[in-house]
Amino acid sequence: MRKFRQGQNILEIGEIMSDLFDSSGPNFNVVLPCTPETFKEFVSGLLGAPQTITREFEGSYEVHQEDIVNLYHLIDQRVSQQNPSTCVQFTVKTIYDDGSTVKQNSLSDFCAYNEIRPVISVGLVITWTYLVKFRDKAAPEKQIITVSFGQTDKIIASRGIRIKFLSMDAIDFRIDHTGRTWGADIEALLTNHINNITKKEPNIKKIVRKNSELIGLLLGGSLFITTAIAGVMANSDFLDKQQKIAADILRNKSADIGNMLSKLEYLINQNASGQWHIFYNKLAIMLFVALFASIIIGIVIAEAADNREPSFILLTKKSQENKNIVLKKMKKKWVVFIISSMLSIALGILSNIIYNKYF
Repeated sequence: MRKFRQGQNILEIGEIMSDLFDSSGPNFNVVLPCTPETFKEFVSGLLGAPQTITREFEGSYEVHQEDIVNLYHLIDQRVSQQNPSTCVQFTVKTIYDDGSTVKQNSLSDFCAYNEIRPVISVGLVITWTYLVKFRDKAAPEKQIITVSFGQTDKIIASRGIRIKFLSMDAIDFRIDHTGRTWGADIEALLTNHINNITKKEPNIKKIVRKNSELIGLLLGGSLFITTAIAGVMANSDFLDKQQKIAADILRNKSADIGNMLSKLEYLINQNASGQWHIFYNKLAIMLFVALFASIIIGIVIAEAADNREPSFILLTKKSQENKNIVLKKMKKKWVVFIISSMLSIALGILSNIIYNKYF
């Protein structure tokens, strides 16, 4: 039973689920200080389908506890300045490398929490839920802002498939709103803030990283190609040498028995010594070694060149220790890249020297 008394703006919803109670028992009523139309707008604002804005950003970053506090106040101040509003819920969900999660339901809880386990924070999901009273609406409406850092569970809305968002070097946000202007303003605020906290990758490093496989292929392949070219040249030199020896012997066209015997002896020695067979065996071994070395060096160079600037969510002591380890590994990868590149060039030169000296 629902009654509305004109002039008093009181909505009474009575006898809820009366069939569950004895008819002789008392009636239960909920009294709300609003008109039916206002109540409908309020409920539709809470349960209605809002518009959604999503964006993703790539780039390295470093997040500390104070950065989350600053982000909270940045959003809260902007929302409060725009319209009458109330933050009905604020949560921070921290994801760790062992698969566990910890969720705090207020900023004070988040600031007071101290993780004592030796775990690394790899993901962060921050959510604001507001009731905002827009000027053109009679009742406040629910708005939700979600900002995610690093490894988080995401859902593809169109398919409803849950996937694992593995990249640490990513920040994304989602704004569920019922006011287009309000949503666009929050989007601009978050976009500007995220661009400020992400580090820009130097152009040279970016080019090397994005073309790491091609660089590995070129430098590794150059070793094999250089060796192959040197092999062709060595084969040509060996052929010229043998032809010159043969020409010197055959130049003497004397028909005496001694000359004939020397020519026959040359042919027998050539066949018995197997010089051509030995030469091509040595050439094949060199090419095989060069091919194997070029593959190994190419893989090492490609892996070392794919060296993205790392991101860190520093909310635990273990996370700080991990940061130091990761940065050292990153520096070592650049050293490996430079040394491997120089080694590829040096081996190509060495192969030419070996051919010239031993072939």
